Amino acid sequence: MSNNNEMTVSEASDFLNVTTRTVINYVKSREIEGIKVGKSWFLNKASVHGFKLRYNVSDSRQQTADSRQQSSMYIQNLEKNFKM
Repeated sequence: MSNNNEMTVSEASDFLNVTTRTVINYVKSREIEGIKVGKSWFLNKASVHGFKLRYNVSDSRQQTADSRQQSSMYIQNLEKNFKM
């Protein structure tokens, strides 16, 4: 269990939409602040949020949906132009 200033690797991986291994790699490379206690990592919540803002990490599912919508609009515009 973590306090309000900490989050687990699993929580961070869900928040950043990356694997737990990737989160641990960020911690080991000191891009996210964390401490290992026994077998568990506890991450500084502000550091995880800062990492997300700094590297503009966003939900890839939303990016995929946005990309599909843009592609659909592009195709519709092409179809309109060729029907002239």
